[in-house]
Amino acid sequence: MWGRFSSSKQEDGDSRERQDRLNRALADRLGIKVIAEHFDPAASVKEGATPLFKKVIAELPQGVGIICENLDRINRGHPWKQKAYLYDIIERGHFIITSQDGTEYNDQTINQVGTVATGDLQTNLANAENAKRTARVKEEKGKAVELARHGIPAPLGSWLPPHIKFNFETNQYDIRPDRLDVVRRIFKEYVAGKGCVSIAKGLNQDKIPTFRFNRGWSQVTIWTMLRYEGFIGVLNYRTERIPNAFPPAIKDDLFYTVQEMCKQNKARHGKYSAVNVRNIFRGVCHCAKCGVSMRVLNDDYLQCRGAVLGKCDISHVVKFKEMEYEFTRWFVERAKDALLGQDDHQATIKTLQSKQDAIKERIRLTIDLLDRGLSVNEISERLAKLEKEKASIENEIAELRAKQSSNAALPDAIQRLEALIDDCQTNQETRRKIAALVPSIVKDVRVDLSDKWFPSFEVEMIDGQKLKWTYDIVEFAQELKAFGKNGTMRLGKIRVLEGGYVGKVV
Repeated sequence: MWGRFSSSKQEDGDSRERQDRLNRALADRLGIKVIAEHFDPAASVKEGATPLFKKVIAELPQGVGIICENLDRINRGHPWKQKAYLYDIIERGHFIITSQDGTEYNDQTINQVGTVATGDLQTNLANAENAKRTARVKEEKGKAVELARHGIPAPLGSWLPPHIKFNFETNQYDIRPDRLDVVRRIFKEYVAGKGCVSIAKGLNQDKIPTFRFNRGWSQVTIWTMLRYEGFIGVLNYRTERIPNAFPPAIKDDLFYTVQEMCKQNKARHGKYSAVNVRNIFRGVCHCAKCGVSMRVLNDDYLQCRGAVLGKCDISHVVKFKEMEYEFTRWFVERAKDALLGQDDHQATIKTLQSKQDAIKERIRLTIDLLDRGLSVNEISERLAKLEKEKASIENEIAELRAKQSSNAALPDAIQRLEALIDDCQTNQETRRKIAALVPSIVKDVRVDLSDKWFPSFEVEMIDGQKLKWTYDIVEFAQELKAFGKNGTMRLGKIRVLEGGYVGKVV
């Protein structure tokens, strides 16, 4: 079952409850077994399906379908793009049922006149409604900003600071005392000498909920709030700064005192892009338990930053170099074209792949024109031309990949790759080069530190593929020759990662 709404403001309404109710009722009525439920809050689909939906579809087994309120819960883009995307889902062995009208879209009904007409109507209405809604929202925002310019309470929605809320019954602002206290606490503690990490940790320990999604307070959240002018009543609209737009949470003196302290502290702490790379998969490395980023201590130990913020109970550290080395061995092979300076081929391949995807889309749309009454001969001519162009691009890609493979197989190239793996442990220039490439291949690295002796980590690539590294225990026997005890055997166990000795006797 799939549900979605476009804005976090809809959390206060009945949109989710209505969608869930309709979807469950349809499943019960048709005797459909529901194996999973997904809901995407505050996710717009005016440019296409959400990342979560794409991920769910990619992992969906054949024969499993989707129940949703309407087709616009999946996509609200251009009608032709909507239909092409939905057709692709059905072609991959899935079905879609809309719970509002009970229409089922599958490989059989998709060719029926009634289903095609219903699908056309829904996709066209969704796109038209989205355009209409966008224009209406834009107009209402303009009116609200004009009221704010004159200091009159206005329904500014997410542009309002968290300590106030617009009351549609009284057309006035309501102060949120609990949030107001939190804002004042943050500013006062910072002035008193506490850092962003300490403030976040204190809020998490006191179990004070955040203002959105309640995922726990973080250093970034505190730093952003300290610099937010909305707390002194200022609305920043595009390039315009509108003072006295709404009631302030703190006095101007306190705010500007904090701004001066922020400048000094930022200068003292230096730039965020450090010269030394402590963690080559920085930026994509997170704790498997709490999701907070990891940090490296003393260049050799890995720790969950969530433990520092009071969001995670895994406070111990683990040896990091051995894990990083295994990651490097795998990553250098994946990124060898870029690391060996063969990026020209890769850039050309990506360009050709984009053209290839565009041609595939045009082929789908051309086939779709059959339902619109276009002559079969004309369609056949178009398809033949597109298929010829597609085959030509596929040949070009194959030739470029062959060149890449032969270049990478040269002895000097292999030696250079091996040198990169070895240098990554000590050479900062090599580490910076690899760290810069990691986000282009790796989407996320989840490190599980729950077991101090046997941590593991999982890598999720940009294409969705997942790989996991785990430790194992291997028993051994070692002959002792010390103290004249030749022939005596010592038994023990060692930690092994990916087939190599990495640990001490335990």
